[in-house]
Amino acid sequence: MLQAYFPNIILDGVWLLASGLLIAAVTFFSDKSSSEARLWLFISLSSLILQIICSHLGLAAVYHFENSALIVSGFNAVYAVVSVTSVFALLIALQKLNNDTHSRNWILVGVSTTVLAAILSALVSGNLSEYNSFIGYVASVQFVPEIIAIAMLGLFLFISLNYQASTPTLIQTTTLWLVAGLLVVKLLLMVVRDVALVNLDQTSAILIAHSFGWVLYFAIIVLAIGRITELTEQKALSQAAANTHFSYHDQLTGLLNRNTFIERLEQYTYQRRNNEFKTLLVLVGLDNFKSINDQMSLNDGDAVLKSVANRLVNHCPTASSIARVDGDVFGLVFERIKEQETIELLINRIQAVFNNEFKVERNQTSKVTASIGVSLAPDHGITTETLIKSAEYALYHSKAEGGNRVTSYETWMTEGQERDFRLQSELKAAFSENQFILFFQPVVCVATKQINGFEVLVRWQHPTDGIVPPASFLPHLERLGLMSQLDRVVLEKSIDVAASWFHNHEYDNYLSINLSPILFQDPDLPLRITELLKKHELPARCLQLEILESTAISDIELGVNVINELKDLGVCVALDDFGTGFSSMSYLRQLPVNKIKIDRSFIQVLEEDPCSASIVKAICSLAHGLDKSVVAEGIESLAQFDFVRQFECEEAQGFDLYRPMSESKALEFLLEQAPKSA
Repeated sequence: MLQAYFPNIILDGVWLLASGLLIAAVTFFSDKSSSEARLWLFISLSSLILQIICSHLGLAAVYHFENSALIVSGFNAVYAVVSVTSVFALLIALQKLNNDTHSRNWILVGVSTTVLAAILSALVSGNLSEYNSFIGYVASVQFVPEIIAIAMLGLFLFISLNYQASTPTLIQTTTLWLVAGLLVVKLLLMVVRDVALVNLDQTSAILIAHSFGWVLYFAIIVLAIGRITELTEQKALSQAAANTHFSYHDQLTGLLNRNTFIERLEQYTYQRRNNEFKTLLVLVGLDNFKSINDQMSLNDGDAVLKSVANRLVNHCPTASSIARVDGDVFGLVFERIKEQETIELLINRIQAVFNNEFKVERNQTSKVTASIGVSLAPDHGITTETLIKSAEYALYHSKAEGGNRVTSYETWMTEGQERDFRLQSELKAAFSENQFILFFQPVVCVATKQINGFEVLVRWQHPTDGIVPPASFLPHLERLGLMSQLDRVVLEKSIDVAASWFHNHEYDNYLSINLSPILFQDPDLPLRITELLKKHELPARCLQLEILESTAISDIELGVNVINELKDLGVCVALDDFGTGFSSMSYLRQLPVNKIKIDRSFIQVLEEDPCSASIVKAICSLAHGLDKSVVAEGIESLAQFDFVRQFECEEAQGFDLYRPMSESKALEFLLEQAPKSA
């Protein structure tokens, strides 16, 4: 009995050494193996050892116990689990190895060796039948792990072949594959067993079928590993190709990226030196693109960028290079330019890109305009750097003039743009260095001339230039897309001041803060206001928010919802500069504001312009009919104040009443106005 048992021990030892030691070598000595790969290889090695132990304990139970079916079944159940665990751990490790081809090849050699060892082991195990007839039962029971392992490996192989399929499709198809695999493998093993029974006894036939199961088992292992290796290499090649592509192209639009564009431009300018042709560089910057992202979504912004890229390619087939050189800036190069008419024709084609609206998500459309800067080599520069700077100066000038225009570079732009660049840099530093400060202009009750509240005005405390008025920096902030950031700074500082006055001096009137329409369309604005009021324990009645009537709200429905939520909190909302916009009556009807503030341009001519006086009177009457209070801005004389009092304006503000003042000065006025205790 022991003589027949020793060959199994020896061959299983060969099996263990052939595969386990190779896996161990890769696990502990490969510098390229990742920590995850090492872990899974170690799990596979441990499972192999348990597999051998379970196999021999099961055989030992057969030799020493006549009625050992239950014991053997238990060992076989564990054997099945560790068999599958070993294989799956090995396959996962192969995936984790990524590009470590050397380690994967060594593992493949080890697996191939196990196939040979398993076949030899099965041939020798035929000798066991003469010692114990119960070995037939053992062999038949041991079909279970082989069938499970083969089916699971088939499943794993199918997943590897279809790893890009959707999850529902993958689950449905692999379930069918699993059932079919079990039936096919079981049928094959039964056929092999029945054929063997023709010439052999039952035990030998089962052992032969058992051996055939092992052959299928390891054949599928090799097939699966080979396929995974192939997929890994394909993925690596595909990733390498993608990396190569994206090293030269923009990932979103597919156009050239900035670095490649500059390299191409250098080639064009170098080649041009030897001929009479000119090189045209055009920079196309989208106007107010940040507002698209703010008012809609980042996906909408991406959709616009991709559409612009596609239209530029279609409209400008003669362009030598087209690139996305910055977030919302595109560059085009045209070579062999001789006539001014050619330049005008090319620019017209570029402008035609923006004639039609752009489709975004939810079947909406968005009107987009562009500022265009043009430079020409050698007229505006003979080097790539100079040519690009010239086009950038022209582009910035187009934006500074309001956008939606074409500007060709002129020499005087250089000095002005350098000054603007310096200003932009200083403005960005102003946020980080807390250089924006607040001034406060009182708003008085017309009936009593008592201070009802303050309008908050922002100033820039420049390190060298002193106090800078808003007209000198707000347009630049808007062009840079920083208005929302300034709004948030002013909002937080104002609520902090209001809370200080409320808690320390029992001042519970309001501070009025002017916010941009972009912030009013932020659905999170009411939540942010709620959090700030809660943080400072400030009643909502102490806060008033103003929206400029002169600037359109693109999504009026969203703006209305935000205003209603703010009013529900108890925050007062005012419509500022009323009468100066393009749709004043429409705003008055659609926006559910509490107050309207009549623009100073009407107030300042009340004495000499009867028409303006009639308009102001009509606005007051209309507002009162809609249950809205009225504030008159820009009062600069006693006569103007008398007019607005006759028109029953509730509140007024202006230089004749109070000028803007610092926080400390505003507090002094409040304390003077407070009733004296007896």
